[in-house]
Amino acid sequence: MPALRSERSCAAQHNDPDPGAFVAHNDMDRTASPVRPLPPAILLGMALLITLLLFFVDEGRYSFSGLFDADNLLALAFYLAGMVLGLFLMAQVVVRWRPGILRTLFVLVLGPVAGFVLGLLFLVGAGALLH
Repeated sequence: MPALRSERSCAAQHNDPDPGAFVAHNDMDRTASPVRPLPPAILLGMALLITLLLFFVDEGRYSFSGLFDADNLLALAFYLAGMVLGLFLMAQVVVRWRPGILRTLFVLVLGPVAGFVLGLLFLVGAGALLH
């Protein structure tokens, strides 16, 4: 691991007129791109909201009646697992992109699409295992 340089040497190297304002850093700070993943709470919350929305509009009922039936909870769990996996996978794809609204929208738009496909694959796979 590179040794930390003092504030004065960093300020002198970068011709900074105010050496007190310069924060000490290591040699890797200039070359590595920032890795700031999206908060997991946002991804989990989005997965839950989208899964509940899918349940709400399922089969044209537009209600949450029957949400706690065993068969509905099982299907909901598969879709939720797919949504969570899709959102987290999409977030890992763009983790090195520059943080901002474009990256967040990319994850929140394409993550549920990938999650929906994964949820369907989970359900089809579970159905194939039963027969």
